[in-house]
Amino acid sequence: MLHLTRPRSLRRAAPHALVSALVVLAACGSSAKSATPPTAAPTTTAAATTTAAAATTAAPVTTAAAATTAAGTTPASAGASAAGTPVAVSEKEFSISLGTQSFSAGTYTFDIANAGQFKHNLIVVGNGDKFQSDTYTAGQSGTLTVTLKPGTYEIYCGIPTHKGKGMDMTITVP
Repeated sequence: MLHLTRPRSLRRAAPHALVSALVVLAACGSSAKSATPPTAAPTTTAAATTTAAAATTAAPVTTAAAATTAAGTTPASAGASAAGTPVAVSEKEFSISLGTQSFSAGTYTFDIANAGQFKHNLIVVGNGDKFQSDTYTAGQSGTLTVTLKPGTYEIYCGIPTHKGKGMDMTITVP
């Protein structure tokens, strides 16, 4: 009955703490010295990863190809930048600026720079396709490669409330 006298928050936290400790121990292995040196986790070097969207959405979601740090360096795991016509994108509170306003059908690599103070990302939706970048904190940058077909596309920041505050635009591909 001792556990019933502890505060409810501690009674609920104890099992989670135990599970977390077991996960950490399992990930670290035993305390004995290992015969083989530890290795880095495998990394993905693909230009873009396409995954199926939620069951309620038919459009595939493509995530960002590579993130860069505030210093502008690309992590080694990101590999070479994806192919596509480069388009500079600057995101800040609360606007999106594109380096070009004229698009034709083809592949583009959006070079996204978060020039604001809040987190931002970039989503491109149109013609049954949805492309989404990673989310970048202030000063970070990255890329998103998309293939545009003729039609209309909406480009916006997917962070809650940002689209409604002006981080939304439409482009037309003839």
